[in-house]
Amino acid sequence: MNNSTANLFKDGSFWLLDDYTDGVYISDTENHHLIYMNNVGRRMFGIAPDADIRELLCHEVLHGCGTPCSFCMPELLSENRYYVWEQFNNIIGKHVVLRDRLIKVNGRTLRLQTITEAETKEQMEQQKWYDAFNERFDGTFILYSEIDKYFPQ
Repeated sequence: MNNSTANLFKDGSFWLLDDYTDGVYISDTENHHLIYMNNVGRRMFGIAPDADIRELLCHEVLHGCGTPCSFCMPELLSENRYYVWEQFNNIIGKHVVLRDRLIKVNGRTLRLQTITEAETKEQMEQQKWYDAFNERFDGTFILYSEIDKYFPQ
């Protein structure tokens, strides 16, 4: 994360992510406490918009587990690229495509994850294709509405 991006998060405010169209959460990699969850994520997991989530544990809220998830695998994450994976989430009852990466904020290493719901396996595969396409551009996301610029019909 470059300095200008880090400054956006300096005060712990992640307001830029509030209107993101997918669920987004940020958790502490050391103690698994949730630090932030955007409005879409709160709706997905049934958390009130004004609820204080700072004492909630990600594995309890996102997966209903009493201990950290066996598939957490923070060693696969880096600050330089997204780790993309899929699963069926029992809490929301849907297949999801997940994108994880590490971010540094005020000297702390945090996990940032986006959660995209997919109603079907086909939608999940399509989302993974978009992610692979975006990876060609060093992790820079391209608006899906602009995809035709790169693959005209």
